[in-house]
Amino acid sequence: MRRQHCHIASPASEGVILKLKEWVALDGRLLIVDLFEPERHLLNPAGLRDGLLNVIAMGVSGGLRLIHNGRLKPPKEVRAAWAEHGKTGSYPTMPEVRALCAEILPGAQVRQHLLWRYSIVWRKVMQ
Repeated sequence: MRRQHCHIASPASEGVILKLKEWVALDGRLLIVDLFEPERHLLNPAGLRDGLLNVIAMGVSGGLRLIHNGRLKPPKEVRAAWAEHGKTGSYPTMPEVRALCAEILPGAQVRQHLLWRYSIVWRKVMQ
């Protein structure tokens, strides 16, 4: 079985996903892991769930940073890089990810994970 791996900085755009979809061999799989924008409105169920998950994720993130780096706060250079990235970077919401997958990756499994990540797994089958 031949496996190919590719890293794309922000794969969650229709054009990028369509191109990746073309490159997948018959019976091959496309796996995308990316960041999502949590729901910010705490007065609806999705917002309440995402708010709770944000609190948990912040604790997990800080704990992992402490375990791996021996500190809670990232280095100054890392904080500066994220701040710069945040000026132009944007992330899809989970409803946007699910809608895009329903449209161009039929049958894809979309899962939301801790630490503001989601995954898409799609298998190319003969049409």
